[in-house]
Amino acid sequence: MERKHGLDILRVIAILLVVIHHIPRPENIFFPFWFLSFSDVGWSGVDLFFVLSGFLIAGQVFQAKTNEGGLKSFWIKRWFRTLPLYYVVLFVYTVVKPMMGYSFRDNAWEYLFFTQNYLSPMDFVQSWSLCIEEHFYLVFPVLIYLFNFKKMNPFIWLLPLLLSLLSRYYLYHYTDIISAPETTFAHTVRFMTHNHLDGISMGVFLAKTYDFWKEFSRTNRNILGVLGFGLVFIALYQSGLSMRGPIFIYSFTLLAFGFGLLLICFHDFKLNKLAYIPVEKIALWSYGIYIWNHLLIRKFEHTTITMPWY
Repeated sequence: MERKHGLDILRVIAILLVVIHHIPRPENIFFPFWFLSFSDVGWSGVDLFFVLSGFLIAGQVFQAKTNEGGLKSFWIKRWFRTLPLYYVVLFVYTVVKPMMGYSFRDNAWEYLFFTQNYLSPMDFVQSWSLCIEEHFYLVFPVLIYLFNFKKMNPFIWLLPLLLSLLSRYYLYHYTDIISAPETTFAHTVRFMTHNHLDGISMGVFLAKTYDFWKEFSRTNRNILGVLGFGLVFIALYQSGLSMRGPIFIYSFTLLAFGFGLLLICFHDFKLNKLAYIPVEKIALWSYGIYIWNHLLIRKFEHTTITMPWY
């Protein structure tokens, strides 16, 4: 399948946001304003990944002319692409790192089955988003191949987005999550699958409606891109690093719609051959970069500025 330059550009933006967000910011080192700004909102790179993942995975299913291979084939392809590297990194966290004198601070069993995003992970923390992805890979093909959701109205795929929105609304109005410590807030609001389905839901919806919006003119796509950038800017400007206050109810939803519109805008974008080379390489390595970056950055912190290595 031919790679889409525009989608790879978005993937590169997503991984750069995540890496910048994870880079330490010691008080004795000066950082330019633009870096601090991107660092504060770099968490949103994961939401962009969610939209891209939902679109690409669902698109392969919706555009297939038959259900050849079915459920078993889907799971084999997905898990062979994601699980080997994941378990290699998990081995480093749970076996290699303790051998170097740094304990693994969680129960390794929960990581084997991608349940850690519901169990307040303290180590290999970036894997919370992989849990959401794997839960998507588990449920989505069941709906498609066993319950024939492939023929359902496209708007049915926005129901998970609505579920997450209502769940966060409940948390804000009927719990004390706003006054909870920052770690508890992140573990509850951002990490749990049912609270953060907006991006994947939007991606699946865009895949289902692809035949409709693929006919949009370049002018209309650019207009949608500007609108999408505006939604992303509003969400990030309002939420920033802490996301405290009512913004957390709808911030992920705004990002899902904003990144979705940017996906429509960038979908058929083309780079010249030379400019595309680094973009393609980073895009291909983005999963590996994402899964390794936190560990390598923490090791660098420990080595150079004597900060804890998680």
